[in-house]
Amino acid sequence: MVFASHYVTLVSNSPILKWGWVGVDLFFVLSGFLITGILFDALDQPRYFRNFYIRRALRIFPLFYAIWIFFLLATPFLHILWTRYNFLMMAYLGNFVIPGGVAGHHFNPTYLAYYPARHPGEVRYFLFGHLWSLCIEEQFYLIWPAVVFYCRSRKSLLRICLFVIVLSPLARAACLHKLLPGTLYVSTFFRLDTLLVGAAVALWLRGPSPSTQTMMRMANTALVSLPLVLALILVLSHHPSASGATNPVLSTIGYTFIAFIAAAVLLLAINPQTTIARFLRWRPLSSLGRISYGMYLLHSIPATYFLGKLVILAPRHLQFLMPLGAFLFTWGAAWLSFRFFESPFLRLKSRLAPQTGHIADPTPIPGPAIHASTTFLSSPTV
Repeated sequence: MVFASHYVTLVSNSPILKWGWVGVDLFFVLSGFLITGILFDALDQPRYFRNFYIRRALRIFPLFYAIWIFFLLATPFLHILWTRYNFLMMAYLGNFVIPGGVAGHHFNPTYLAYYPARHPGEVRYFLFGHLWSLCIEEQFYLIWPAVVFYCRSRKSLLRICLFVIVLSPLARAACLHKLLPGTLYVSTFFRLDTLLVGAAVALWLRGPSPSTQTMMRMANTALVSLPLVLALILVLSHHPSASGATNPVLSTIGYTFIAFIAAAVLLLAINPQTTIARFLRWRPLSSLGRISYGMYLLHSIPATYFLGKLVILAPRHLQFLMPLGAFLFTWGAAWLSFRFFESPFLRLKSRLAPQTGHIADPTPIPGPAIHASTTFLSSPTV
């Protein structure tokens, strides 16, 4: 979805593709669900914090910092211009300065500028704007494990989730016209409800939850009614950019609506009998899931190169080849990275941070469904 919103929208006017940005919100809900499940199930295991952070570091850091090291080493050859804002992105803090960069108050941290030797005086860019979501994810990792560990009570954790879910849209509404554009979208403080909707689902399933049939009815009802209500509100708002992530309605209650829609999709996905679950078990999707972290990290960095090719292809009515080429490049690079670089680090998990358990099987849903149905969606950081 995110890839389509970054590339396919450049050659297609489909209104559906303009909603591709909600893929990040889906990722946040799934991440909150899976991480909270892992943390809650590990409460009685030894080395709770050590094991969690080692496993996360082995999954996320190797490729992330390998990319940055590559560009640092390439600086003399590509004549890369580094700023302190680029280093903030490297430290998972870039999301806090992106709005100022977009507004022109300082250098935009989503760009890494370089001066190609073959084109003297010309400035080109590698794009790192998509890393804002990983910044939020890493900041969440710093806080939530301690909250789960010291709170421990499932009901108390659910109350915390509910409090933040209710508070977040109110806080966004209060700050809507007081902060730089985009702040509500990329700031951790304003996006916690999306993560904690997933966390609440994980905690709810670990208690006396309803039967599978009741849960499926709830999920299907939410999946139909919530988009309709949100669409009605957007139509009544008369805003020219109804599908934009910074639309005032979406920036306040919209993110929370989308999080609940994603939670409904999640409940359907963990039931192996649903169409969504069967679709996620499709082998090509499972294969993409294994390398999806690399695809997400790599897909946007060379975007300006592919945009340059679009200028050449468009007059020949071959513009569709641009997103196809970008996808094949991203898929190939991510596959190579996973096969030869990331996998050795992932194998260290069992040695350096062994887990005696796994994500607990919620009572009404068979355990294998959780593993099979979320393999594709949970792979980026879990």
